[in-house]
Amino acid sequence: MTVETDKELDEMVWPESAGSDSAPRRRVRKSRLGIVIPVAVGVVALAVGGFFGLRLIDDSRIIATTNPIPQPTRGPVTQVTGSIAAGSYPQGVAVDETAGLIYVTRLADPAEVDPEDDETRRGVLSVFDATTLEPVGTTTVGIDPVGLAVDSQARLVWVANSGDRSVSAISADSRDVVATVTVGEGPRNLAVDTATGLVYVANTGEDSMTVIDERSRFVVDWMGLNPRPLGVAFEKTGGRVFVTNSEAGTVEVIDPKSPQSTFTVGERPFAVAVDEALGAVYVTNWGADTVTVVEAATRRWWDTIKVGVRPFGVAVDSEARTVYVANWTSNTVSVIDANTRKLVNTIAVGERPTGVAVDPRNGTVFVVNSGDGTVSVLTAG
Repeated sequence: MTVETDKELDEMVWPESAGSDSAPRRRVRKSRLGIVIPVAVGVVALAVGGFFGLRLIDDSRIIATTNPIPQPTRGPVTQVTGSIAAGSYPQGVAVDETAGLIYVTRLADPAEVDPEDDETRRGVLSVFDATTLEPVGTTTVGIDPVGLAVDSQARLVWVANSGDRSVSAISADSRDVVATVTVGEGPRNLAVDTATGLVYVANTGEDSMTVIDERSRFVVDWMGLNPRPLGVAFEKTGGRVFVTNSEAGTVEVIDPKSPQSTFTVGERPFAVAVDEALGAVYVTNWGADTVTVVEAATRRWWDTIKVGVRPFGVAVDSEARTVYVANWTSNTVSVIDANTRKLVNTIAVGERPTGVAVDPRNGTVFVVNSGDGTVSVLTAG
């Protein structure tokens, strides 16, 4: 099946019956000068690229293979060894390695939603023990929660509520909502810089990013982005934020040491993850069934890897030197060797997998299956 528009993608992943975000999106204004100059530069770049293009690709491959390659200290997961009942339309998953907990966001049950009562549309953050897989508790958050991030140091869990322009801050200890911060339209995913305490939120509905200070829980910055920002990842080494622009086919880079920039990836990029050990960025391309691998520091292309149909979430296990990709249509997880950038295994999981997370302590992988309301637990067997 071919997804022609991002609206169609939204309706597939976030069912309308569960309160998908269908409001019109506001565009960030751009000046005419900002259009003319890139076009002129682009013409020159094409001419120069014809001469230097092959050399650039060759150099990028050399860089990728001559950098120090970290060696694995454990093996990758090989099979599904457990399953967790997560409820209606689970979307995101994250691991709190300090507390040994798994956090899963899920939408409201469509059968219980009253179109005229927003309270019935509020979603849930479910908590499970990462070892026993038993439920620990739940917290009601905003409407249509999707992405989440854990700051183990600050003992906070951040949840993006795509249906009500908000982000919920939940205490990892009491599991109470300690703050609800208003952000842009359609927040879908976020990332936390634990060193500075800044939370970066991608507002898909209005092509922007909101920055929250997690100590004060106030919005401290806002910036316009390219069309349809979806995935967000923070790179600790360089202090950079990477944001996928689904409609533009690019990844936006917010770098504290240089101007905001972009690099091109595959069709309809969705999620993004960073391999700190190798200095690599992995981007799932929903529309191309591929993963693009780029060097984080220079943004040079390293590789394009074919995976399953409609790749969604992506996560890195640095200790196993492995990248895991959840394939939404294939109902599988692609296992990629991070050092060789080769597909080494494909594991069948539940229906319509979306989010994927790795437990840094032991390499267990948790995959959220939005279609059947479960979380697949993958281990080395």
